[in-house]
Amino acid sequence: MSSKPYVIGLNASPFTSVKEHNTAKAVWTALSAAEQTGAEVNLINLGQIPHDDGRRPEEMPFEERIDALPDRGGLREVIAEILKADGIIFATPTRNFTASSRMHALFSWLQTHTDAPDYVLTGKVAAFMSVCEEDGGQNANMSMLSPVSHLGLIMPPFPAYFYNKFAEESEGDWQETDRVLTGLNVRRMCQILRGEITPPPGGFTAEMWQDDEISSW
Repeated sequence: MSSKPYVIGLNASPFTSVKEHNTAKAVWTALSAAEQTGAEVNLINLGQIPHDDGRRPEEMPFEERIDALPDRGGLREVIAEILKADGIIFATPTRNFTASSRMHALFSWLQTHTDAPDYVLTGKVAAFMSVCEEDGGQNANMSMLSPVSHLGLIMPPFPAYFYNKFAEESEGDWQETDRVLTGLNVRRMCQILRGEITPPPGGFTAEMWQDDEISSW
């Protein structure tokens, strides 16, 4: 077991500057919070992932299925990092009120090559981030949550963040603070599952999971 949980962020936007572009900036803020509190992190920008034909090569051993993946758009390398990760933050711009085509294409390959009969992603931790113009962000998150749940990943509390870039303000400034909270809660859940954080007397409280301070647990 690695000395630190490994958390990756998948940016499904073609725009990749963590200083200028909204999706990349959001997921990088979450990853930075995880890194500052004890995780190893990696930001991966999804390329133009090819679409699959939906067929499941279940008769092939798992290693052979992975080796048979096409390498266009960096698909093989992306799935290799997903397999290594303890936690995954799926981040997307909102397109037609859903996640981008790059993210949907990735899920198609995960469902045909990492799902039945091995279910190799079971027990990994997932969270979701989307960027929208006025609306559609939560629907984009839900379009990612369903396939991820089917693949067996675990979500911590408050796993679905969205950013409305046209909103002038948010209650309690959550559109800013919840970026940090997403990264913290993914790292926290990874460490709980690894046995590195144990429940306090009385168990984990809602207030603990809502704590967005870097210096907290």
